Amino acid sequence: MRVLTDARAIVPEYGAAVRGRLLRWAARRNVGTHAGSSVAEVGAGFLCLKDNIEFATDATFWVAGAAAPEFIRDSGFPTDERGFLAVNDFMQAVSHPEVFGAGDCATSVQNPRPKAGVFAVRAGPALAANLFAALHGGPQERHVSSRRFLALISCGGRRAVGAYGSLSFEGGWVWRWKDRIDRQFVAKYSPEALARAR
Repeated sequence: MRVLTDARAIVPEYGAAVRGRLLRWAARRNVGTHAGSSVAEVGAGFLCLKDNIEFATDATFWVAGAAAPEFIRDSGFPTDERGFLAVNDFMQAVSHPEVFGAGDCATSVQNPRPKAGVFAVRAGPALAANLFAALHGGPQERHVSSRRFLALISCGGRRAVGAYGSLSFEGGWVWRWKDRIDRQFVAKYSPEALARAR
């Protein structure tokens, strides 16, 4: 198995300590990692890089990060360089204060953050408050998410690597922590939980 990316490093959004831990886990699992590798062609049983290096493959999985929805890119509203709605710290479109955006559809021009779900979750209550304020003429709430967030990355075998800011850690206890958080999140959307919420 191999992981290829055209980025300068594997998981460049994390610091060197976390990257090192993940690369060591990949090596233990016999997963080859290739940064700075742009794919030129994929065919039946092969994958070819732009520098003509070719790999045999039984299956190829394309994995992409967040992309701006076409309707936002094509809306005429100001966007960032990737096509996400450009908003201020009140989550208003910089050109139209009556239009709001948060999470993976928008980028704060003053305080940009990675496209990670944790930032969308943190923005939810402030977005709801600002929508209510906009409808009723009240004061709006400035929202700036902390740059640091907890990431727990499963490495197989009930082991995981964790990151919080510049801190990194790993082990079975990290996997159990991740498992508990994931199960609690999924349980919120079970038929029983949704029925109770009605």
